[in-house]
Amino acid sequence: MGEFKISWWEPTDRERQWLRRYTSSDKHKCTATGSYCNAKFELGEADILYTDSGYISGDRGNRKPPESDPRWPIVCDACGRPFGADDPYQLFGKQIYVCEATGARSTLDKVPVGACWDAWWISERRKDGPTGCGHNVGPDHRSL
Repeated sequence: MGEFKISWWEPTDRERQWLRRYTSSDKHKCTATGSYCNAKFELGEADILYTDSGYISGDRGNRKPPESDPRWPIVCDACGRPFGADDPYQLFGKQIYVCEATGARSTLDKVPVGACWDAWWISERRKDGPTGCGHNVGPDHRSL
């Protein structure tokens, strides 16, 4: 195994946003992935909206463009199946993190191997014993 650099990543008040269409796997299994049909069109960055209790708000409904906007995906990225009228139109967001040592910015699913961050949501959800830490990204890009 080769060497890799450890880096610390901090959350920002910005998120990367996409226009997303999908079909739930309980309604249809994607022929290419065996899971759900999914497609995203990247919009760019926007300010994160927070709830009164300080969590990131999942309610982006008032910020998404109308369903007539031509940027909405019309087919699954994996299998090409067209989305139906009942398939959701979602403004999808992921928080952007920054490595202050380098100035690099990324969502957590794209940070390099060796990236560390405070995964505070892990300890907050575990109320029945020791929580440990989940700060590292392994070779498979999952939090260790």
